[in-house]
Amino acid sequence: MKKILVFLFFLTAVSTSACHCLSFKEAQKQSRTTNKFILVHFINDTQIEWDMSVFRSYQSLESRIGVVESFIYVCVTKESNGMLYAKYHIINSPAFLIVDANGLELFRDSNFKNPEEFIAALQNYSYPDTFLCNCLKSFHKNTCYNAASRLAQNYFDYSITLDKNFRSYAGKAAKSYLNEAQKLLPKNDPMLAEKNQKIALLKLYYWAYQNNYALLDEKLEDFLVSSIYEDNKSTFYFLKYIAAKALKKDDFGQIQTQANQLESFDYFVKKAALILEEEKLVQSN
Repeated sequence: MKKILVFLFFLTAVSTSACHCLSFKEAQKQSRTTNKFILVHFINDTQIEWDMSVFRSYQSLESRIGVVESFIYVCVTKESNGMLYAKYHIINSPAFLIVDANGLELFRDSNFKNPEEFIAALQNYSYPDTFLCNCLKSFHKNTCYNAASRLAQNYFDYSITLDKNFRSYAGKAAKSYLNEAQKLLPKNDPMLAEKNQKIALLKLYYWAYQNNYALLDEKLEDFLVSSIYEDNKSTFYFLKYIAAKALKKDDFGQIQTQANQLESFDYFVKKAALILEEEKLVQSN
């Protein structure tokens, strides 16, 4: 029997008996060692029978195989872990969440009338790239500003690999880690203003990676060129370069000239090309 159908029978078995799968903490440990995201299954322990109409809907998708085992699976009942229910604001169950090794939510499905979206989410989030996983591990080992900001940037890069419908989820994860980076900044840090500016610029990556260049361009107007710290210029001009090129602005040539004077800006030009080229591919489809 195909893998996804086997998995569905497993979920049914879990729903009709006590939950004996991994603890959430153990799932997090395995997530870090296997480079997999976590699939959290919240089970209704007061109405434990699986909705068979839902089950049949998933059965019809049995041809979509090979994605479920790309996750660390953990089941949770309110009785066994009410704190986790509260943390993720689970009101109705059953529900599925996809979270990273640090427990950050990437996707949730509590509307089983549309199993196609859930299967698409499983396909998109199966096996995150190595760079992202390494950053997740680094953040766990050393929870600091640098680790959080690097992780956020990797989430933005990772979003390009996802279908258009799922990019915003990865982008929101990136913004969550940027917010965390800001919280982790010591108030007496001698580079506080520079690092806060870096976070503000990195948050604009969201609009670049979402291909919302008009809004990106509008938000960049809040930054005076003269106010940009030296170490933040590559980030600033990367965003200016993308917006100007995508919108075919008259000052693109001037921006390009200024950007090319920065050391190693070729890296950002290649990254910009990936973002702009990916948008063309999406539009052509």
